Amino acid sequence: DDDLLSANEVLQRHELRARAVNRSHRSPVFSHWSAAVIHQLPLVGGIPDTVHVIGPRATGGRSEAGVRRHSLGLEADEWMLVAGMRVTTVARTIADLAATQPFRFALAPADEALRLHRTTRSQLGEAVARLTRGHERARRVLEAASGSSASPGESLSRGTIAELGFPAPLLQVRHPFAGGLDITDFEWPEYGL
Repeated sequence: DDDLLSANEVLQRHELRARAVNRSHRSPVFSHWSAAVIHQLPLVGGIPDTVHVIGPRATGGRSEAGVRRHSLGLEADEWMLVAGMRVTTVARTIADLAATQPFRFALAPADEALRLHRTTRSQLGEAVARLTRGHERARRVLEAASGSSASPGESLSRGTIAELGFPAPLLQVRHPFAGGLDITDFEWPEYGL
């Protein structure tokens, strides 16, 4: 039962499923949650049991037990090899997640990829522009993504703050004092918070 597994065990189990699909299928390109697991991007909101792959628009997306096929189209520069598997690029992976997941969940992998310089805002913008659906959702994530977010939990909090309609906070504001330094995760100076 996945409820009894640690987060790390759930990630490992999903990667093992992807590796099995990689061996049993002809040249799959992993996408969405599966690509995020392979790229070791943080995922918030759970990881599906199903392995996600992407293919040409014309294939019709025939899914099967344990494999979800997305017929969204894929350009040659939108995938790469990672550990012997074909995987959507970090930018395309984030765009696909942003078009699919709730905003507050999609923000964590986008923030982390920017923070660790695994992609750029420009690359994310190009990936979002190429999407065949979910443009508005993905664009909202792109606009809110920040390399200043220090953790997936902080990204989730920031996404929730935005969804509740509160103003965007300043992130990681440094406050030196005589004995050291304090850093606030979120700060609203206009409200004294």
